[in-house]
Amino acid sequence: MDVVYAEVEITSSLSAPKLFKVYTDFDIIAPKINPESYKTITVIKGDGGVGSIKSMTYSDGTSSKHTVDDIDTSNFIFSWTFFEGDALMGIINTATYHMKFIPSPNGGSVFKQTFLIRYKGDAKQMDDVINITKEAITNTFKKMESYAIAHPESFTFSPATIACSVAVGGAISAGISISNNTNSSLLNSFISNFSRSSPLWGSLSLSDAPPAVVTESKTGVSFPAVLNESQGLLGIGLRKKAVLGLKNIDVYAFGVYADDNDIKKFISEKYGTLSTTELKNKDITQDLMESDVSVTVRLQIVYGKLSIRSVRNAFEDSVGSRLKKFGGSDNKELLQKFTSQFKDEYKIPRGSTIDLSKEKGYVLRTAIDGKEIGSVESQLLCRSILDLYIGNDPFDSKAKEEIDLKLVSAVTK
Repeated sequence: MDVVYAEVEITSSLSAPKLFKVYTDFDIIAPKINPESYKTITVIKGDGGVGSIKSMTYSDGTSSKHTVDDIDTSNFIFSWTFFEGDALMGIINTATYHMKFIPSPNGGSVFKQTFLIRYKGDAKQMDDVINITKEAITNTFKKMESYAIAHPESFTFSPATIACSVAVGGAISAGISISNNTNSSLLNSFISNFSRSSPLWGSLSLSDAPPAVVTESKTGVSFPAVLNESQGLLGIGLRKKAVLGLKNIDVYAFGVYADDNDIKKFISEKYGTLSTTELKNKDITQDLMESDVSVTVRLQIVYGKLSIRSVRNAFEDSVGSRLKKFGGSDNKELLQKFTSQFKDEYKIPRGSTIDLSKEKGYVLRTAIDGKEIGSVESQLLCRSILDLYIGNDPFDSKAKEEIDLKLVSAVTK
């Protein structure tokens, strides 16, 4: 069993009591000052004090649960342990954090936080996890400190108040959302906050004078406007992942393609007689997912330390949840058939491509850097894969909106 231990120490001009008080309000403050990382932090058992259990939901959609292990108002100490949640990516058993604010002679303080991560079985520690965790803790501390400086009236030390309002502050400091996106090496894992890409549209006769390539603005990753001679680019997006609930990593950029002729036929038959007003009430991408139109999602790796194991783990989680959503719980064999294609022998350095192509007859064909690694015939699997990118809860919501607009504009031309 792999174990990771490290500590972070930061000097502050603020007093230990004041910083301690700020962190007691972490559950409320964090989503406000760092919405790109935290969505909600709630108490699900207990009153927020020692022995309570809290649930954290991160901006990428993952979540975790942790116990409140210790709150020492006299010595300004918090301790908590993450023990459950998809943010642990199935490879972390527990992650324990200990935070202390030490008074300094000059009236300031020293913030000290340690973390101990225990992996399951033969799971290996995440690449760069120590440096990433330290950076995440430091970034969160700086934001909390800045908030305290900007709101001095809100943080007058009161032991009684602290005892009642504890929120395990920094819990999230190292919030284990260690990026599912960061998994496998949790760090390596796939995939969500959502950042913007600035899609242009590819060929698909839906676009006038299409460019030869379209570039995702944040990462600089380029996608061909036409794939496999007949598939036009509908839109591009970016898959991001919250690391430790704090730092976001660009994991991969993606482009969604559809066969030109298939799209034109699909649009004509399905929506040809509808008015623009009527179209607004239609979910075209939903219909597209269920149709037999040929669609390809190309993933282009941005995060240089992503491993094939991370890809496999991430798909087990994300595709598995979709299979359960659309087909019920008994789909383990289908999921394993798909994920087993991603064998450890494959390498995916930055710039590598993974093509997930839905072909006629609902055949999902998978290729890495142009080399086919397997195929599975299943309408349920095809729908589940596409739902990650153009469904109602996609990896990149803005990209999905832009693809919707693209399709609507094609109908109204």
